[in-house]
Amino acid sequence: MSKGINGCDLTKKHMVQAKKDFRSHIMREIGPGHWNIHIPGHSQYWADIVVMGSHHLVVTGDIELCAFAYYSGQHSPEGAVHWLFTPGLSYVCEKATIGMGSRELVYDYEQEVAIYDLLEHYREVGKNYCEDEWKDIQPEYKKAIDDAVESLEYGENVMNVLRSLHDEINEYDQDSWEWIDSVGRVPSPRVIWALAAIRRLSDLLKKESK
Repeated sequence: MSKGINGCDLTKKHMVQAKKDFRSHIMREIGPGHWNIHIPGHSQYWADIVVMGSHHLVVTGDIELCAFAYYSGQHSPEGAVHWLFTPGLSYVCEKATIGMGSRELVYDYEQEVAIYDLLEHYREVGKNYCEDEWKDIQPEYKKAIDDAVESLEYGENVMNVLRSLHDEINEYDQDSWEWIDSVGRVPSPRVIWALAAIRRLSDLLKKESK
């Protein structure tokens, strides 16, 4: 049985790679609040970054389009570019969810991460029950988790597996809706690479201002 992959580790790996992909980019200002970053002589991972009004920061180009909405406290386009790097990634995803109008484009559900999350959940869930109660339901709970992991290993859709698991364990884990939706969920490459592009532009703008 696979042990899966820690979602935080996978996200960190993606962030490191995304940063490398933009490390050689230079900046060109197209107009107020509109920049292009690119590698001279190459078209790979070029990006246009646009501040739209007082609410949206949009990234497009040779990466998937991503919009971040409702930045606050910034009174210049440059301030909007620098805005995303004080809060954590969960805040970034929240603003991307607003900007994209749906979290479906902001998060992915990864099979290996779902396996890891389910196994970790099973290791801890017994603490939520008294000893006699857990003894009664533990065999059924373990079988439900094992079946879900096996389905994931065979490549079944993560969301379908989680729906089936919820139906199976809800009788004796009525709080399953609180945790099951986050199983396997990680920020999508769309968000990670857009954030890396903004970070590169932010660094270049700070360097230029000096």
